[in-house]
Amino acid sequence: MEKLKTNQILIRPMGEFEVEQRTSDGMFNATAILKEWNEYVEKHSVILNTQNSGYLKKKDLDDFFNNKSTKDFIEVIQKKETSESVKSVYTKTRGRNGGTWMHPFLFIDFAMWLNSEFKYEVIKFVYDQLIQLRNEAGIT
Repeated sequence: MEKLKTNQILIRPMGEFEVEQRTSDGMFNATAILKEWNEYVEKHSVILNTQNSGYLKKKDLDDFFNNKSTKDFIEVIQKKETSESVKSVYTKTRGRNGGTWMHPFLFIDFAMWLNSEFKYEVIKFVYDQLIQLRNEAGIT
């Protein structure tokens, strides 16, 4: 008999936002973070009067998926991540916990596209880890 995986939704902090991740496949809910982002923009654009200045803008999943670099990156993930656990790079679901769920690599790319603050945090984390690994290896 095949063992069934219980799917739970983990809530993880990401700056001022919360991200949802499924335990069964590690996918992240892009729709939920997009909703949080757009609510943030709406709330802060009135305060900062920035909606038209270009700093804070509402985003749309279609804009992300229609981007050539996104399409190219999806192809790379599909090619490089060929394990049994990666059945698709993203899925669209309906109902409870519905939305667009993304592979972690695609979700990171999406978060970096969504917000420059997220992009900075991801790049800083990777950079800091590289420096830490260099220091642990004794290379200064």
